[in-house]
Amino acid sequence: MPPDDVNIHDIRRTVADALLNRIGAPPWIVGHVVLGHARPKLLRTYMPTLPLGEARDALERWGRELAAMLEPAGDLRRAPAPPGALGQEHAGVQA
Repeated sequence: MPPDDVNIHDIRRTVADALLNRIGAPPWIVGHVVLGHARPKLLRTYMPTLPLGEARDALERWGRELAAMLEPAGDLRRAPAPPGALGQEHAGVQA
């Protein structure tokens, strides 16, 4: 459950900031396509379709980065232990 002092606009600002500054998405993609801000008449006239592919790519990159940030550090389940690790070098020695 989210904290009581977080609202949808905080999430919009965070995503917009991440797309601009971490991912490097163009400002007009973030503003007009992702956030849905109104486009000037000139853009609506000469670019009637939105570049959804570019927005999707930027959001997918942010999703991967966010998932990596949320992944626990040092998760040993991801990679098998190399041979000889975790005391395996002493497997044949009796104490």
